[in-house]
Amino acid sequence: MQIMLMLSDWKSCSFDETCARQCISTYMMRYAGICARELSKSPQDLTCLDLGRLHNGGPHGCSKTSTLAYDDAMRAKCGL
Repeated sequence: MQIMLMLSDWKSCSFDETCARQCISTYMMRYAGICARELSKSPQDLTCLDLGRLHNGGPHGCSKTSTLAYDDAMRAKCGL
């Protein structure tokens, strides 16, 4: 299923909550499988922290050591 973004450019989309939510959802659906494979998990077993690293580091962010600091920051802010 392809989700059509309501607005034509990312800046406009980022200011529209519905468009932004669709964009993030589409991104996560597209790359969650890569993240899951890299972590030897199924996509449905990915945690919020895993998805945060995916967000922070791009399609291979789950396995990049450069996203560990972001993981630490999320743990501190979320009380994890």
